[in-house]
Amino acid sequence: MTAHRAATRRMAPRALALLAALACATPLAAQEAPRGPTLLRVAAPSGIELSLDSATIARAGDSVFVAIAAYRFPPDSTRRGADGKMEIQALDCARTRSLGRWSTWFAGNLPLPVEDEAALSRPRGWQPVEAGELPVFQALCGTLLGSFAASLPVTVEATALEAGPELTNGAEVARTLARVYPRPLRDAEVSGIVMMRLQVTAAGRADPATVKVLWATHPQFTAAALQVVQRMRWRPATVEGRAAPAWITLPVTFGVYR
Repeated sequence: MTAHRAATRRMAPRALALLAALACATPLAAQEAPRGPTLLRVAAPSGIELSLDSATIARAGDSVFVAIAAYRFPPDSTRRGADGKMEIQALDCARTRSLGRWSTWFAGNLPLPVEDEAALSRPRGWQPVEAGELPVFQALCGTLLGSFAASLPVTVEATALEAGPELTNGAEVARTLARVYPRPLRDAEVSGIVMMRLQVTAAGRADPATVKVLWATHPQFTAAALQVVQRMRWRPATVEGRAAPAWITLPVTFGVYR
């Protein structure tokens, strides 16, 4: 089991690594899902293989998008055994600024417990894109503005809010994650991620009708992730000082690390 402290400056502990909130009377129905993201290739600079997870793309404003960007790095730039990274990003393409990121490193298709030290010191709120990140930012925005993303309906996205939802029962969620981790996968030390999409209501509860599994690295993780989701409770997002419903992209991470 793992959580990413990079999210603690923006949300409660584990809020983005185990992102969701749901209190419903009956268990969520099992959902079949692809074994991984459907990637939209982006022409990237500096030899990076850059893609967008097309299932996670949302439009939060005229030129504001939320999406997961997937990076693959050349062999000589690998980090602690990792050759790739995925990040949830909010991009304001018109103002050249970004807000909030969850990130995890990968070896092949398996998530690794490698922290993004730069994310630990990221300030809250929208920030101008730094010069070193500008080429990638422009490549992502160019693809988003020229694709189906530009015609998506505008939705209130948690990642694009300065006051997004905060998980209030992180310890209980962590215990649930450990309890429902599929035993055969745990014994085999198989790690994985289930990527989900849902809306947290103004009451701090996820709307069960909106919960959707976008993809999972192993089918047995899907049912377990839905059980985790049912245990989560939230302090809702706020917009102009008032509680408001917000959509979230939820990575539920399973891992046995030594």
